[in-house]
Amino acid sequence: MITPRERFYKICAHQNADRVPLDFGGWLSGIKPLAYEKLKETLKLKGEPIAWYRDFDTRVLERFNIDFRRVGPSWKNPPKKKPKLADGTEFDMWGIGSKFAGEDSQKMVFPLKDATIEDLDVYPWPDFHKMGIREDVVETAKRLYNDTDYIVVAQACSGGVFEMACWLAGFERVLMGMAIEPEFIVKLFSILHKLQKDASEVYYGAVGGYIDMVQLGDDYGTQNGTFFSLDFYKEFVKPINKSYIKDIKQYTKAKIFLHSCGSIHAFLGDLIEDGVDIINPVQTRAKDMEPERLKKDFGDKVVFHGAIDEQEVLPFGSVADVKKEVKHKIEVLGKNGGYILAACHEIQNDTPAENIIAMYDSAIEFGKY
Repeated sequence: MITPRERFYKICAHQNADRVPLDFGGWLSGIKPLAYEKLKETLKLKGEPIAWYRDFDTRVLERFNIDFRRVGPSWKNPPKKKPKLADGTEFDMWGIGSKFAGEDSQKMVFPLKDATIEDLDVYPWPDFHKMGIREDVVETAKRLYNDTDYIVVAQACSGGVFEMACWLAGFERVLMGMAIEPEFIVKLFSILHKLQKDASEVYYGAVGGYIDMVQLGDDYGTQNGTFFSLDFYKEFVKPINKSYIKDIKQYTKAKIFLHSCGSIHAFLGDLIEDGVDIINPVQTRAKDMEPERLKKDFGDKVVFHGAIDEQEVLPFGSVADVKKEVKHKIEVLGKNGGYILAACHEIQNDTPAENIIAMYDSAIEFGKY
């Protein structure tokens, strides 16, 4: 029996381990609150959660043989936020306003939507060096790395430049801007890149020796294709991604995980070239994202993380459907290593607890090499 950490590094080297690694939790492989409570009730877990991070109960992780544990980031001196609006809109340290609608927090206020290129110079950007990382984040990472055999994951300390730019200036401004006001986009992206570097120095500089995976995110895909062309990716985003990943690797030997929803087959070759080791969530119902195609085209170059369908099978399928889905994804994506099983994005509130249980139990059943 090998340890979770040994299992992870074998899979990342595209070698067979004893079984496929399993992940559950964090910002991109987690679960909505109502579904989580139903799951704990079904598992008959009562009392206060036993938690490593953000009240995610380790009894759930242990029940499902989860190989990963997560830390941070949490800032010591976060900047003062704007007051909450009467309609419930809350502001983050970037000045972006969000409001809960249904199950999700939706971006409502885009502070740079009407900004000029000169406004970017005087905008109150966060100062990560002044903020600092909390000591308990470092201690948790150190304790997990030294006292357990779990795969220690550092959650993202800042968003990807495309996603952050869209939240600051709005999707329309950014997408149109690539074509008609590239000077504004280049300057905005370059500022965000500088802030990425600052956050990396503070966060990964503190925890980098105690982590196995860095979790990044920047959504490029829709259900039917990418938000923008590969040429635009190469012009505006690729140089930054390549530099950002290189910067992170100054502080850690951890594998680089990138989350991007949707149909991103067209970008995968470049993302791998940029330094991405693990791609998530592997949305196999999106165009050109069939598991067989992905494994054939990129299976020896990148690790796939996720892929268990959360659009149809997990919320609406039977237990038998879930087992069939798990078996198929393991057989295709798990061949010769290179696959970490998880739901294809966050598990939604309409997902039956029985299907979540079936996913992880059948992963143990079918995931042995």
